[in-house]
Amino acid sequence: MALEKLIHDSLTKFVHSYIPDADLSVIDEVILSYITGVLEELGSPDSSEENFDVEMFVEMMEAYIPGFAKISRLETCYLTRRGEELTACTHLNAGCSVELSSA
Repeated sequence: MALEKLIHDSLTKFVHSYIPDADLSVIDEVILSYITGVLEELGSPDSSEENFDVEMFVEMMEAYIPGFAKISRLETCYLTRRGEELTACTHLNAGCSVELSSA
């Protein structure tokens, strides 16, 4: 399964666990590419979590998914940490069972 598909499926579960009626049909290639890029960057050995701007990430997500900003910053950080694991696992070509969802 492609990384983007894993991220999309996991993001869907994550968002629906907090916003059950969220319309995720708006997640197009642009936003999915953005999310994938953020997660890959966070998962890189050269990345520093301190440099991650969670407010900017939430603002971008809120533009596509109304209500996303209501998800606590702690849960959003959890999402990005799980995403780091997901991208690392995928790049290692391992059988990956990591999901972004906390539920």
